[in-house]
Amino acid sequence: VPNTPFALGLTLDVAQRGSAIDLKNLRLDLGKTALAPNQLVLKGTVDLATNAAPSALSIRSDGLDLTPLYNLLAGPTKTNATPAPAAVVSKPAATTTEPSEPAPITLPLRQLAVDVNIAKLLLREIEIADWKTRLSLKDSVIAIDPLSLKINGAPITAKVTANVGVPGYRYDTQL
Repeated sequence: VPNTPFALGLTLDVAQRGSAIDLKNLRLDLGKTALAPNQLVLKGTVDLATNAAPSALSIRSDGLDLTPLYNLLAGPTKTNATPAPAAVVSKPAATTTEPSEPAPITLPLRQLAVDVNIAKLLLREIEIADWKTRLSLKDSVIAIDPLSLKINGAPITAKVTANVGVPGYRYDTQL
């Protein structure tokens, strides 16, 4: 049982028109802390039709402090714990089949754009700041561009493209 109360709230305003889902507001409220307002907002539309209009989602937060939730789920820390006995590892049986390339995948959505903008995310000693990401999906090509954030002050940028519609997939990554 935590020493301080843990608040959790969810607000949902959603409508469906034919195959389109209009997510007007999904607000997850983890209870304000001294370090962050602790609200995550998801908005957008997703059209599940085969020849659908492009879908778009937006995920935003001015700040999330996940430490209280993590501490609640992790339980109390054990200071005088005895080490667990070493597990016996057995070797898997040898297989005679050759590894093969994965088959192409047809994704359930044809076009999707997801924008992530999280000003600050805290988890114990880890601080993620200025997290901005755009994930886009067009047919079987998944792209993350940009992926930009700071972890404990160190900047990280990346770009990833994956085509899962071809045998074995095709990847391009830049860090």
